[in-house]
Amino acid sequence: RYQCQQNKTMVADYYDGTSRVGPDGRPIPGGRVLLQLSDGRRFSLPQTLSGSGIRYADSSESLVFWSKGDTAFVEEGPTKAVTYRD
Repeated sequence: RYQCQQNKTMVADYYDGTSRVGPDGRPIPGGRVLLQLSDGRRFSLPQTLSGSGIRYADSSESLVFWSKGDTAFVEEGPTKAVTYRD
């Protein structure tokens, strides 16, 4: 559970999965997160490649959830506006 700015919250349930190698030779992570935002929306997002921390995104990259250590944030829309943070 993450307590964010502006009294928002996120609840994230993390699931491991088997990674595989894509056709281009890059790894494809097999994890998934079930994310619940305090505005009532729920998402099941697959893990994606990340240079640091753990990154999950929908197929259109219009919703991205990042987590590193004990912090997390959500980016939304074409401008990647951060809607949940800290």
